[in-house]
Amino acid sequence: KMPGTGFKVPEELAQFREFLQKIIDHEAAVNPELDRYYAYLTVDQKDVEAGTTHRRPGVHIDGVQGARYPVKLPPEHLYSASDALGTVFYDQAFDLGRLDPAKHHVHAELERQAKEENARAVPEYQIAFWDSYSVHRADVALEPLRRTFIRVEFSRKKYDSVGDTHNPLFDYDWEPV
Repeated sequence: KMPGTGFKVPEELAQFREFLQKIIDHEAAVNPELDRYYAYLTVDQKDVEAGTTHRRPGVHIDGVQGARYPVKLPPEHLYSASDALGTVFYDQAFDLGRLDPAKHHVHAELERQAKEENARAVPEYQIAFWDSYSVHRADVALEPLRRTFIRVEFSRKKYDSVGDTHNPLFDYDWEPV
């Protein structure tokens, strides 16, 4: 979804329409400015070896705006679910007050402060609703498995980085950054 447009889901992802509709309905109920937002969909399915993670390892957040955004945007709203190895969130406070995201490695500080006794994994097939400042990590597979992870992100940011996937149902030509 682009600002000012409706949602367009490629036919190849039709199996996720019910999941997506639940998310869209919820976001429309909690975000009165939804029309001004982009919506980004991630569907990632692969084999995961024992002792590894499916997604990015380590404690992190998905919303560091850093120096590219001198005027900060509202936090993103994210929704995610998986059929195995639920995302692990940390139910605790983190103190980043003395850090400057343009100079310091925020994720290293989050990793330092994270306490595993406060870690909570999202159950399989449950939709998690979180924001871009929710501290989390991928869980480690105890045995080999195949995992599907789905995330929908509502953001005011234009995802125009080199390597970002483009939805063929939208007509746009962004200069990659």
